[in-house]
Amino acid sequence: MLKKEFREIIVPALLRSSMLLIFPLISLLGLTRVMSNRGYFAFFSGILGIAAIWIAATYGLDAFKSEHRDQALEYLLSFPFSRFKIVLYKLVPRISILTVLVAANLVVNIFGVADRYEKGFYFMFFLFLFSLVMFFLLSGFFISLFFETKTSRLLYNTAAILSMVAISLGIQSLLKSTDLTRYLYEISFSIGCVMVILLMGIAFVSVYKKFDLKPARIHGSKFVFRALLPLTVFAAAGLYIFIQHGL
Repeated sequence: MLKKEFREIIVPALLRSSMLLIFPLISLLGLTRVMSNRGYFAFFSGILGIAAIWIAATYGLDAFKSEHRDQALEYLLSFPFSRFKIVLYKLVPRISILTVLVAANLVVNIFGVADRYEKGFYFMFFLFLFSLVMFFLLSGFFISLFFETKTSRLLYNTAAILSMVAISLGIQSLLKSTDLTRYLYEISFSIGCVMVILLMGIAFVSVYKKFDLKPARIHGSKFVFRALLPLTVFAAAGLYIFIQHGL
């Protein structure tokens, strides 16, 4: 199953990453400076980061797409694997490829714009991008199992993203008077990503351990109730702190 998952995701990842091939053309045409005042490598780093987030989102939201399409959830659950291993076999290939993309972004930053920032910046930027990538992967993954239609998956994923942003803004407001202000943006959004994934992960595990062959939407309604309520509370708290204290 692990090899099958690698085979299924490697080609889409390569196709989506092919957008990066435009950079030699941009460089030859001299457009890099126009499009980004930080130069070629900084601009390349930004696009590489966007590509990693895009791939992570599609990996997550489409993790169980083929099982829903082929009505194969029963077949999946019949495998001689524990439910933990099924999730593990789905996530390991995706996390591996995304880690390579984030690491490549770090290399571009270190060797391309090394003279622009202090060393701590690169670590915090890596942590920030890795947190975002894992957030988009896992939030989509948790939703993908329970919802067959792309519209439903996108709707609930959007709610998760908005919750993450609201929580992160509240955390920024709390941390603005600390010694962490130089990395305020990176730290606050990393913490926000972790908090949302933990809340969604708890809801996912509580539903998944009792997952059976009932229609997925029945389990999905349980997941939404168990995830949406705490997310709403934390998001409201984040917005309240942000409104009261600002950035």
